[in-house]
Amino acid sequence: MNGSRIKIYTLIIFLISLTSFVHGGTGFIVLGDSGTGTDKQYRVANGIQQVCDNRPCLFAIGLGDNIYESGPKNETDQQFIDKFEDPYQNLNFPFFMALGNHDNTLLIPGDGAYNYRGNYEVAYTEHSDKWKMPARYYGIEAGNGLFVAYDSNPMASYLPDANPYWWPRGTYVQEEKAWVKQTLTESDATWKFAFAHHPYLTNGRSSLEPTLAGPKPHDDFVEEAICDEADIIFAGHEHAQEILHNEQDDCGKTIFVTSGAAAKDGSKRRWFPRHDRYWDNFGDLGFMHGYLDGDQLTLRAYRVDDNGNAVLEHQEEFNK
Repeated sequence: MNGSRIKIYTLIIFLISLTSFVHGGTGFIVLGDSGTGTDKQYRVANGIQQVCDNRPCLFAIGLGDNIYESGPKNETDQQFIDKFEDPYQNLNFPFFMALGNHDNTLLIPGDGAYNYRGNYEVAYTEHSDKWKMPARYYGIEAGNGLFVAYDSNPMASYLPDANPYWWPRGTYVQEEKAWVKQTLTESDATWKFAFAHHPYLTNGRSSLEPTLAGPKPHDDFVEEAICDEADIIFAGHEHAQEILHNEQDDCGKTIFVTSGAAAKDGSKRRWFPRHDRYWDNFGDLGFMHGYLDGDQLTLRAYRVDDNGNAVLEHQEEFNK
């Protein structure tokens, strides 16, 4: 298992690094909670196209809930066309995808209790020129940045899987945690990012939603494998946009970014936000654009209006 994942990882390193060398910097799109096939998804896709017509976009990272409401039924489900290929047909770069709770539905949409369903999204990679999910967790290297996709669903789903292999502290999670930690720790990339569906920190009300296992399995995973190794964790789930400060006592230098408004925009901020923020936007559709240039990362957050136009709402620069 690990051998094949490293092989895929190495192949993607070559392809992405070669492209970023041509442009001199590394531009990428950050979007999540996208797979509805609705007008809202098309509007955000149009906004992304506007930005990418003027800024380099080598690839996108997708933060889960790729196929609403209950995930695909098989690896060639028509939903992949309706909720991914068609909305993004004018965007000519690869999308590196992570799994969300809706992608792993058992009975109730979004329950996250049937992890095997997520394997259909891995398998769909062989049927698409744009969709990239070579494994449930994997790494890509672009320019001087490492991007590690991890699968947060087994630790953070509303209901646990019936199969003990997928339990919040089961075999799969332990193998994943070891791989993620090793990959981040051993990389000499200037910038290290992790991306998944469920946020470790958010000021949104999803943080108040109960799960059967509670928050600790996911928190422990992040703290043991990712905190203070990754510069930023990108997450979705909350249908909003957030850039939150690091919390040194719990997670070291790591900054937290939410970008889960690529097709849904109904999330609400908590009445008493717990975490310090650079900026946030609850209530609008949107996405983010990142640009790596040497020791500097520029992160731009865009709102998408009712006509599908991208409006720059915030820009934040981070330096090594």
